[in-house]
Amino acid sequence: MSETVSATADPKGGPGGEHGRGTVGPRIRSFRRRAGLSQEAAASGAGISARALRDIERGRARRPRAYTLRSLAGTLGLS
Repeated sequence: MSETVSATADPKGGPGGEHGRGTVGPRIRSFRRRAGLSQEAAASGAGISARALRDIERGRARRPRAYTLRSLAGTLGLS
């Protein structure tokens, strides 16, 4: 299953936060959970550490690299 995701769209269908700021981590967490993956499994599939994924989901990684986000999107079945 592949799903296309807008950079500022909320995973529940509504608009993102103020200009999409601060929404990447919670959105990744939501899509990961919908995919039925643990943090460890999603991180492994994306080629990053579980700690890196936790930091992204919690908003501690201020600007995750585009490559990392593309890898996560692929792991989660998003495009």
